[in-house]
Amino acid sequence: MKTDKKSIYIIGDIPAIFHDDTIEKFKNAELDMMSKGFRVYNPLSEINPEARGLNNELKIKNIQNLFKSDAIYLLPCADINQNNLELKISILLDLLVIHCLDISKKKSKRKINNSIDVKFTK
Repeated sequence: MKTDKKSIYIIGDIPAIFHDDTIEKFKNAELDMMSKGFRVYNPLSEINPEARGLNNELKIKNIQNLFKSDAIYLLPCADINQNNLELKISILLDLLVIHCLDISKKKSKRKINNSIDVKFTK
């Protein structure tokens, strides 16, 4: 039985060595999109917290997940330039781009725009 749930891939800045706040930003975005009914591909969901980096196997899996996605969720920290492979792939796949606000806990006192109403027309 096929589901009509749309999938979304989170894109944001992932430094070579990152800290808990990086993981938190992606997790908050994941929870936000899940609450809106999406199947979410979080590139940091399977990260080993002790490793503090992405290995090649995980990078490949993340790109595969991007190919399965209907849209991308672009975090404010995303490096938007011509060298961003995820963005290049997203453009080639003609994926819907959802640009979000900073939803980290540090900014949780600010009202988040929960009125994102995404319609897919394919």
